[in-house]
Amino acid sequence: MLRNTSLVLLMGTCNLAWADAAPVELSATTIDGERDAASGVQLDEPIRTGSRLGLTARETPASVSVSDRRLIEERGARTART
Repeated sequence: MLRNTSLVLLMGTCNLAWADAAPVELSATTIDGERDAASGVQLDEPIRTGSRLGLTARETPASVSVSDRRLIEERGARTART
């Protein structure tokens, strides 16, 4: 245990010894560019991948399920992530 504690203390002091006290001054940077069109699904353009039907994203069938409070509590969820 003493060896591990000594190693941790030694590693902690090494970072301080390598630090440079003088501040670093950086030159100004200018960035020029153009903004691309918004990425994502265009709802009214036909989707050409995955289907030969030529449907738009708005026309493509999708399933939706609704979970009420009772179902969420039965699953044991406490937050939106768990």
